[in-house]
Amino acid sequence: MGHEAEGYEKKFLTRFLMVVAILVVYVTLVSFLFSFSFNLFSGPYCDCSVSLTWILTLLSATGIMVGMLIYYFLIGSFKREKRDIEENVNATLNLLPSSERKIVEILIEKGGKEHQNNIVEETGFNKAKVSRRISGLVDKGIVEKKKVGMSNLIVLKEPFSDLYLDQKD
Repeated sequence: MGHEAEGYEKKFLTRFLMVVAILVVYVTLVSFLFSFSFNLFSGPYCDCSVSLTWILTLLSATGIMVGMLIYYFLIGSFKREKRDIEENVNATLNLLPSSERKIVEILIEKGGKEHQNNIVEETGFNKAKVSRRISGLVDKGIVEKKKVGMSNLIVLKEPFSDLYLDQKD
């Protein structure tokens, strides 16, 4: 999971830098065009009169279009990233033994958190089997075991909790 997180952070940084570059180029271009247009249409070079309002309207319209392109660029990449995460999570869950998958399903039903003794009751497995299965899920990075008083709280970790708990709502 650590390598995947680094990959997603790199992708995000790349997208962020692309957006910043697009905005810098756009602001520079608008500044240049505004200055050029103002000097061209209001100086001694032209006896025509183009309203400053028209120039600002044109530049604003291009700004809106640039904003829409940036939004489209970011949304598309975020949707692809979420689809990749979903495929990885589903593949991971499909590879789990049925007893571990049952524990994960219980956690999803319970909002991502459940006490270990309640999992024993819900699965019908004995305490030792549930403990071994939870240890396996902890080792795989799917759940986290937190000590709460005399019992353990089992918590579904990201991206499993994000993906499945969002779908449940």
